[in-house]
Amino acid sequence: MIMKMKRLLLLIFVTAGFILLAGAAQAATITYSFDTLFPASPPPDGDGPWLTTTFEDGDGVVLLTISGNLTDPNWLSQLYINLDPNLDPDLLTFTVLENGATFPDDPVIETWKDHFQANGDGKYDIHFDFPNPPAYNGFYGSEGIIYEIGYTDPADPDSTIDALSFDFMSKKGGGEGLFYTAAHIQDVGGGVTSSWIGDEDGSALVPIPSAVWLLASGLIAFLGIRRRL
Repeated sequence: MIMKMKRLLLLIFVTAGFILLAGAAQAATITYSFDTLFPASPPPDGDGPWLTTTFEDGDGVVLLTISGNLTDPNWLSQLYINLDPNLDPDLLTFTVLENGATFPDDPVIETWKDHFQANGDGKYDIHFDFPNPPAYNGFYGSEGIIYEIGYTDPADPDSTIDALSFDFMSKKGGGEGLFYTAAHIQDVGGGVTSSWIGDEDGSALVPIPSAVWLLASGLIAFLGIRRRL
């Protein structure tokens, strides 16, 4: 009886350790949905979320995917992102991996800690300035762009970033609200006005895949059957 209890406890600890290791090994992915309007801002045409940004862990880098759900003639002109306040945004590098929005030139990316204000509602660390139409087709449907973001600190060669490095709100700088990320949409309402949108609810963190739990459950069942045999 004592031997059976020891085997059962060992099984429980081994399985728990497997699940924890699988979760720790999983690359983090966070997604922001731009479905919140700045105060007094009219909504873009069509249904929200009008824009999404997804940050995914890579091999020492972060993959940023910007994708839209805008309706012609609306188009994205500016995007604002935050960084961990313990990191220096000027040490970030941005490399285009995939461009599905037909930009003739890459958007201009500026970095400056707590500097860029989105319509006066908070201060951001990273600013994307997109070209004007008809230079590109505005993030309609599945159109988007993917960046590889790196981080190199000469004073600390071992420093790195991950997806959670971009899970921070803007610094208060006037206006009505603080957002994790914000954007400016042009040519709204028949081309006569613009919209300011953001995400104030926080990121959606991808959970441990169900396959991990299924594998762990199968391991428990298999070892349980083997123990009875």
